[in-house]
Amino acid sequence: MTPLDIALNNPVWHSLTGSHAHLGNAGTLAALYHCDVTPFAGLAEPSAEAFVQLAKMTTPGQVVALPSAQAVHPSSEWQIIHQTTVEQFTCSQLVTPALENRAQWIALGAADTDQMLALAAQTQPGPFGIRTRECGHYIGVRAPELVAMAGERFQLQGAVEISGVCTAASHRGKGLGGRMVAALAERMLARDTVPFLHVVTTNTSAIRLYEALGFSHRTTLQLTTLKRNA
Repeated sequence: MTPLDIALNNPVWHSLTGSHAHLGNAGTLAALYHCDVTPFAGLAEPSAEAFVQLAKMTTPGQVVALPSAQAVHPSSEWQIIHQTTVEQFTCSQLVTPALENRAQWIALGAADTDQMLALAAQTQPGPFGIRTRECGHYIGVRAPELVAMAGERFQLQGAVEISGVCTAASHRGKGLGGRMVAALAERMLARDTVPFLHVVTTNTSAIRLYEALGFSHRTTLQLTTLKRNA
């Protein structure tokens, strides 16, 4: 298994112990993003000791999301409130490059935070906090309000995750989501960086879209939502 494979199997841990160290806390066995960035946590290993260390980074009642390559068995400090599987896709070459409408993409920054939060609240692309945009490069489409966006989240050595892909209901069916994913992937591939993304196993329409763009299935991860006991 290559170093990149190891990192992709445990993306949050490797992101927070790497280039995203400033966006969270990391110990010897557990790491957690600041709650206003994203609720994701990562463990060096799925041991009881790691869960105890993670508990020390949180407060009673706090909810965290933990992706892992295998099922987890948390320590007594935690209760599992939801478990599902997500499919991880990577791309080495785009089948459908983002050649159309390049001019419509705008880079999103601090001034766009309120509209990004509003769009995320409307479309529910996954956890999106007031500082999520600090994870990486985000692009969007205005008409004239922000109606679509996508960006970067977990940052690994040699790979970057595409996340936060969403389009307002009034602008769906125009292919904006797919073209934004392709635009971000093109940018990464030009820097010799592997684009990857995650999609819930049951979201077959998104899976078909990503496969049509040139993404291929790499692995299935467990996604466990945990609540810290009082």
